[in-house]
Amino acid sequence: MKLRAFLILTVTLGLVMGLIGFTKGPQQTALTFDWLAFGKTLNKGAKHKLGTADAKQFVARVADQMARLKVPVNTGWGGRTASKLRFGQQDVGTCTWINDAVQKALHGAGFRQDQIFGVIGVGQGSEVAGVAGELEEKLRTAAWLNIQHIAPAIVIGNSIVVFDLWHHIYDTGSFSGMAASSWNGRGLSQWCTGVKEYPGFMFSTYGAMPTGKPVHPNTLQELIQESQYHQRFPNAKRTPTTTPATGAQQSANQVPKVSHWAFVEAKAVPIDNPPNTRDPRRFDRGKAEGGKGTLTVTSEWNDMQLNTHSCTVTMTWSADKDLTYLVPGQKFTLKGSVTIAGETDRSSVGIHWHPAGFPAHVGHTSGINLFGKDYYGKGEAFECTGEAPAKDRYPQGVMVLRFIAYARGYGAVEYTYKWVDKK
Repeated sequence: MKLRAFLILTVTLGLVMGLIGFTKGPQQTALTFDWLAFGKTLNKGAKHKLGTADAKQFVARVADQMARLKVPVNTGWGGRTASKLRFGQQDVGTCTWINDAVQKALHGAGFRQDQIFGVIGVGQGSEVAGVAGELEEKLRTAAWLNIQHIAPAIVIGNSIVVFDLWHHIYDTGSFSGMAASSWNGRGLSQWCTGVKEYPGFMFSTYGAMPTGKPVHPNTLQELIQESQYHQRFPNAKRTPTTTPATGAQQSANQVPKVSHWAFVEAKAVPIDNPPNTRDPRRFDRGKAEGGKGTLTVTSEWNDMQLNTHSCTVTMTWSADKDLTYLVPGQKFTLKGSVTIAGETDRSSVGIHWHPAGFPAHVGHTSGINLFGKDYYGKGEAFECTGEAPAKDRYPQGVMVLRFIAYARGYGAVEYTYKWVDKK
């Protein structure tokens, strides 16, 4: 009887295990895994309002799943070889492959297609950037595989947030730790600063090819928001947000009938980087880049052991009204944000009227301060009000609205104005 009971139990267990195996089906690999379906398992339902915290959680779950699927850390020739040996193709684990997987998972988890983008860094020497031919790009790509880089991004309200899982594994060598990674949920401007190897930027919509030509980060944000709006409301005309004067706004604005300040141009102030005459191997240099609505100051230096260090401060802003023509006494409001990255424990920013022709770190008694603040560890949003100065404050008839930021050294963007007399 005991033997009979044992046989019955064995047969029953075999049937149960066979049924489980049949239900489970063939095991999925990184090539066959359905990321859209995976995202649906994370979906919190239509009533839940998705935000940045949800997206960060979803992307961290994607990273964990990629580790379980043994997706290779594909950030160089070693990764390409590992992918080819394991899957028969080189692209598993590249930034393009990861971007596609994360986008599908985010869509499955509840984000709309019109919210989901790919943001693209275009390296110097890329044919896309218009500075290299096809042959030159192939040669450069052989030396630098990641001459272009894409990462998934989501439009959440008025912000564009980037979830760069590939760059996390590039830095750490592993898919683990994405939940707390600095690359998981970066603002667009901070991401553009972080991928400093890429001076130009593009975007692509969900599951599509890149759009347009490389642009500045501030322009990139406007283009993405415009694309997102037209995807969601294809038959509606978007009312543009007010930003400091662009060429199109200048032609549309009515010239004041009284004497006024007229906007001329916005540009970054060059930073002088003299060589180290005592030790040519040592350097301490800065760079200011930007224009209308944006300033990025980057510093790089090396220590006594010749190890390289860097830090970056990015400042963005917009005005509540057009600033093409300003009548003395006219008031306006500026709103913006400051982000800090790299090896610095202190930064500062400032906004002021100033005479033209001075380096960013040099002040003047005729300067008029609108805003200034020190930051420690991280930046934040800011807001300030200003007023157009009278002509006698700058009797030479030229002045600048100067935005400055400190990253181990000062950099600035200046809006130049010239006085226009009306009789």
